[in-house]
Amino acid sequence: MYMTTIISDSQFDEIFKEKDLIVLDFFAPWCGPCKMISPVLDKVSEVFKDNEKVFICKINVDEDSKTAVQYSVRGIPTILFIKNKEVVESVTGFKPESFLIDKINYYLS
Repeated sequence: MYMTTIISDSQFDEIFKEKDLIVLDFFAPWCGPCKMISPVLDKVSEVFKDNEKVFICKINVDEDSKTAVQYSVRGIPTILFIKNKEVVESVTGFKPESFLIDKINYYLS
């Protein structure tokens, strides 16, 4: 099973140099809905693992809160779709695999 990459605040800016679309999940280990969406994100990451234009990652808000504050994340899980360094969409709460795949394909087209 492919695992979604966990990043830190210090790695965040580097990602933009390599990818067109960033899908960033803000999570915490104690969050129930975050635990539910984690295997879904792993499956979505598997689908797009060979696509050089998209990077799917997550950041632990307990350990790295700077990025969450920067994007005014108020609840978790929150997933940001960031294209060309701009947030094009933000969704909060559990989302199914098909929803996430459709959103990624939409923003890559």
